[in-house]
Amino acid sequence: MKTKKYWELVRRYREWPEAAEVHSEVIGIYCSRFGAMNEKESYLETHERDLEDGTLVSLKVRKMKDTIEEVELISMEEMKELFERDLAYKFGEVYG
Repeated sequence: MKTKKYWELVRRYREWPEAAEVHSEVIGIYCSRFGAMNEKESYLETHERDLEDGTLVSLKVRKMKDTIEEVELISMEEMKELFERDLAYKFGEVYG
């Protein structure tokens, strides 16, 4: 098993300035914290109006981890057999 790290840029916002409900969405995924922080600064500069009218609540960089499970490789022949079996099943040739 391998663990990979990445950073998400998350925007928390309101649909309109008077709304009570706060939504959140990932607006970018980055392989380095530096890249995510640069994008955060760019976003703040280009969306300054959102800050002024109150629709942007916060902008955060979150560190995330994913675990990648290694799987056993199969040969091209095994893959071809699986593919042919799947096609046969889809077209009604095999019932089991």
